[in-house]
Amino acid sequence: MSKERFLYLSLEVRDGERKYSCNSVHTIPPKKRIEAFTENYAKDFYGGKSESYDGGYYYCGGEVHVSVHHYRLITKEEFDILNRFLP
Repeated sequence: MSKERFLYLSLEVRDGERKYSCNSVHTIPPKKRIEAFTENYAKDFYGGKSESYDGGYYYCGGEVHVSVHHYRLITKEEFDILNRFLP
């Protein structure tokens, strides 16, 4: 029996002199590769066109850089708690 998996994902965003993280939780289908999901999420984070370079993706003509900082599988209970507090 296939079960969905639960993922905690943290992206690092560099916007000029600022650097911050964006955290989220996701439900991943059983056959989806987690690494592919995290990279696609970072690639599409701002929407629009992105350029792959420097271990991540550049947006807004190179002004914003987004990369996968950290991810891990979590339990359903952890997912439910985090999902209540993360935007």
